[in-house]
Order: sequence, then C-alpha cells, then structure tokens
Amino acid sequence: MENPLSAVLRTAMSVLVLVIAMFATAAPVPALAASSYLCRGYASCAAHGYSYAGYAQAGMNKYWLMYAGHNCTNYVAYRMVSKGLPNTRPWSGTGNAYNWGRANAKRTDLTPAVGAVAWWKANVKGAGATGHVTYVEQVISTDEIIVSEDNWGGSFDWRRIKRSSGWPSGFVHFKDQAIGSARGRLDAASMPATGKVSVTGWAFDPDKTSQAVSIRVYVGGPAGVGKRYQLKTAAISRSDVAKAYPKVGAKHGFAQTFTVTTTTTAQRAGYVDIYVYAPNVSKTPGITAFLGRSTVTVK
Repeated sequence: MENPLSAVLRTAMSVLVLVIAMFATAAPVPALAASSYLCRGYASCAAHGYSYAGYAQAGMNKYWLMYAGHNCTNYVAYRMVSKGLPNTRPWSGTGNAYNWGRANAKRTDLTPAVGAVAWWKANVKGAGATGHVTYVEQVISTDEIIVSEDNWGGSFDWRRIKRSSGWPSGFVHFKDQAIGSARGRLDAASMPATGKVSVTGWAFDPDKTSQAVSIRVYVGGPAGVGKRYQLKTAAISRSDVAKAYPKVGAKHGFAQTFTVTTTTTAQRAGYVDIYVYAPNVSKTPGITAFLGRSTVTVK
C-alpha cells in the first residue's frame, strides 16, 4: 500500500506538471541566465536610455493574433507592425515562437541585422518549450548582438547576447536592414585634439563587395539632427573582417580623423555624441546602415 504522504506528493507533482504544460502552450519561458542584462522593466530601461518603443502603453492590444501583455511574440509582432507591416499574421499556423523561423523559412537566415527578429527553436539554449523571439536592436559583431524583449514572466528588458551564451537559431527578416543593406560596425570614436574627431570601424555592401562604401558621420545627433560629415571610403585592410566574411575580403576598414566645424550645446557641456553610418553602394538594394553611436569628451 502506498504511503499517504507519497500519494500527496505524487498528486502535487502531477498538478505542477499540468500547470507548467498549460503555460508552455501559451508563450515561451526562455532560460536567459547565460546572457547579460542591460536593463529590466519599462521604467528602469527608459531611465537608462533603453526604449520600450511604446509597448508599455500598447501591449494590452493583440498583434498578429498573439497573446496581449507581457509576451515575447506579441512584443515582437508589435515592433513589426510599428515598422509598417499590417496587423495580420504573415503565415498560417501556430504563433508560438518556435514556429516563427520554420513558418518563414524564406525570410530566415543566420545573419543578424538591426530590426530583424532573433528566433530560437524549442528547448534550445536560450529558450523554453515554445521557443523565443526578440527584436534585434544592435549588431555588435557576427558573434554578439543586443536585443529587446518582453517575456511571459512579466519582464521587459534589453540584453547583450554572445554566441557562447544561447545564440539564436536564426534571424527572421520581415522588414529590416539585412536585405542588401550595408553592414558594419563603429569600433571606437574619440576627440584626440581640439576640433578633431577620430572614428574607426568597418563596413561593406553585400551586393557589391568589390566597391568600398563611404562613411558618413553626424556630430551632435543622429542623421537629420546632427552636423553631417562625409568621410572617405572604408578601404583599409582588416583581417578580422576577412575571417568573419571569407567571401567579402579584408579591405573594408576605416580609421579617419576629421575637423569638426560646428559647436553644439552638447560640446559646450563637455561631450558630444557621434553617429556613424554607411550608405549603400549606388544602384544596389538596401538602405543606409547605422554602424554605431559613441559619446566623446570634447577637448
């Protein structure tokens, strides 16, 4: 005869398993311990300069027929709708995160891009039983990205993810910079002397890798706000770029110093923001790529 206490424990475990299964079918519960959080919570993220893109107010609406509120799929669907896609799910079948890459195979590859959907299969490192999806905010390198996400457990956050810490199964490109746009990164920016700004990094256009892309810098604000400076093309040899992109080659680096001819409020306060972009090669598909932002101390 079974011990009464054992029977109670067995019943309790059965109920727990059932509850977990019920939540698993609704939305992913990713295992995220291996990555680095930049902020957590709408208010905290906003206070530290990490946007929640208005989802705190809009999240109680359903996007692409996902569950409203704290939910990775609804948040990412909201970001896609905010970018101009219709509020109609672009595929038939389940909306669970594990199905996003599978249902959109022609839009999914292994290339991270700003504005793309980072997608995890079910039960892989970085995801739970129903997978996971996040919005790619920044591409640091081919092995490191920064994402924003809203989870079923009730937590919005920004995270830094490295290839060694639960890398996505793929990237779904609904409407982002991946299709033909220039790629690259701002490695560093500084003001080595009064009125001088130096920037280093790399960039190339995947549609025409034989032609070096130009580098465009805005001082004091992003494109359309800051003072624009057109620099030389990215044509310096970079062995790390050649290693990461064997078919692209090495001559896609830039290391340039230019004279700043504008005085901004930020500069007078002792610092200035530098925004770096890489325009697409003329007559190729894609849009101008944002390579990065840096705040430098004014001399």
